[in-house]
Parts: sequence; C-alpha cells; structure tokens
Amino acid sequence: MNNFNKIAIQFGIGLLILGSIAILILLIPLLLLFSPFIIFSNARNEEEYKEFLTQNEGKKFFCYTSKKKSRTIIETIILPQLDPDIHIILLDGKIPVSEFPQRHISPILYSITHLGFPNIMKIQNGRVLDISLKKEFYKELILDPSHLNSLNYLN
Repeated sequence: MNNFNKIAIQFGIGLLILGSIAILILLIPLLLLFSPFIIFSNARNEEEYKEFLTQNEGKKFFCYTSKKKSRTIIETIILPQLDPDIHIILLDGKIPVSEFPQRHISPILYSITHLGFPNIMKIQNGRVLDISLKKEFYKELILDPSHLNSLNYLN
C-alpha cells in the first residue's frame, strides 16, 4: 500500500469522525427539546397502566400463541373447559389480541416472570402473577399422540 492510499484512508476516517460529531451536535438539542414530552408520556402511560391493574384486580388471564398445532389444540380442547371469568389473550405473533386495549395487555405480557406459553396470569395487589404451562402443555398434549388423534383434522 503506497502513501497516497494510507493518506486517503486516514482522510476518510477523519471525515467520518467529523460527520459523526456534527450529527451528534445536531441531535443533542433535539433530544433535550423533546425529552420532557417523552418523560411526560411515559409517566402518563405508567399511571394508566397502574389504574388498569387497580380496576382489574383479581382478574385472571389465559394467554397462548398462534402456533398452528398448539393453537388448534388449545382452542379445541382447553378454551371450552375454562371458567368464563378467565379472559383469553391470543398472542398473534407479537400482537396481543383480547377484549382489553393492547396498550394495557402488552405491559402485562412484558412483566411475566415465567416465560413460555401458554401462560396463566392473575392481577393481585397491583401486580401480575403468572405461571407458564409450556412444559406441562407440550409434555401432555403435543407429545402424547392420543390427544392429537382425537383431532381428526390434524392427522
């Protein structure tokens, strides 16, 4: 590599660093300008979520995913047997589908501590308590072919 190439590379790196600094200098005032609005919005969302938890104290939820095989089994066998006071949440990809606003259900799902679906949750004392049924579900329903055979259209 000759000296001209080395100088060209160093010049390019210098321009990249200067450009990055210029962009940073322009973005900092914008960030400072909009940060109170972002903080206010987050605080308002937090208050709305706490109010939602208070208003729905004691409610129970059953959440499952849209995976084809498990969804069919859950909707055919499990959901008809659930108590009517249990609210159903279908996690369709990353979008929760339920009778409640998504802006309240999404934080519930982010707050679960026992990862895996299906999952049962209950709002108690302003907190969401949850239990994952994933291990039990797949052990009993997916790996046991007798359950699958009872659903003729899956075979």
